[in-house]
Amino acid sequence: MARRRKIKKHTAIRILIAVVAIILIVAIALGIFYLAAPEKFNELKDELISLVLPQDTPGGETPDRPVTPEEPETPEEPVTPEEPENPEEPENPEEPVTPEEPETPEEPVTPEEPETPEEPGVQPTLEGTLEMTVIDIGQGDCIFLQFPDGQTMIMDAGSEFASANEYDQLTAHLDMRGVEYLDYIFITHSDYDHIRYMQYILEDYEVKNIYMPMVADDMSVTWTKTVAAIEAETWTNEEGEQTPSSVFYTVGDFVIEGENWVMNCHSYLEEDYPNVRKNSSAEIKNSVSPICFLEYADRTSATRNI
Repeated sequence: MARRRKIKKHTAIRILIAVVAIILIVAIALGIFYLAAPEKFNELKDELISLVLPQDTPGGETPDRPVTPEEPETPEEPVTPEEPENPEEPENPEEPVTPEEPETPEEPVTPEEPETPEEPGVQPTLEGTLEMTVIDIGQGDCIFLQFPDGQTMIMDAGSEFASANEYDQLTAHLDMRGVEYLDYIFITHSDYDHIRYMQYILEDYEVKNIYMPMVADDMSVTWTKTVAAIEAETWTNEEGEQTPSSVFYTVGDFVIEGENWVMNCHSYLEEDYPNVRKNSSAEIKNSVSPICFLEYADRTSATRNI
């Protein structure tokens, strides 16, 4: 008897294992079928659901509910006639209008004298002050200086990568300041991030004085074009004649000065000046940048562009 129970127990376990295995096989098969053809799988699923679930009515439509008959409308009550309005009392006669006093004529306005237009080239600045603006032209240097006597200087104008928007930033600032010409251009050294837009400045503006490093003309294509623009630069003198711009090498000790300001600059003496070529190291190229001390209003500031 015990042996029969044991056999039945084993048989039930085997049947259970077989059922679980069949369910797993069917689930795996359905999963593979779903992954391989999801649209067909969904169609088959919908068909099975429609077979299993009973439909409410033929065609799957739900019958309309019976319409409840509307209640008869209640007859409106008879309208009571309105009472006649009382006749309006006669209005009081208006009081006579007192004539207004005549207005006193305004005194004639004296026209303002027209402002005297500024002479071309006059820079709008606070008298006797020095202003310095660092202009954002990308990965590079560009400084605009306006000295106490109104003279102007651009110190470097370059960017590592060329962009029309960057040069527009520079010209927009010069236009805002009313700059029509420049008294000075100061080039510290010949790297792209210091000279890339110098050629365009020289083409777009007249420049009286140009300070530049003493390096080879073929440092780069940009530097070669800048040197050519420097050699061709002119400005209009007081007699209206075109005059070649004055060009100075930033060698040794030199001074740039005006009214109430002076810039003392120091660089290599000519006999010690390095031979800067196209293949020179960045350290040698940068080393020729002068150190300058700017004095104005009894103050001194030092600057060096590197």
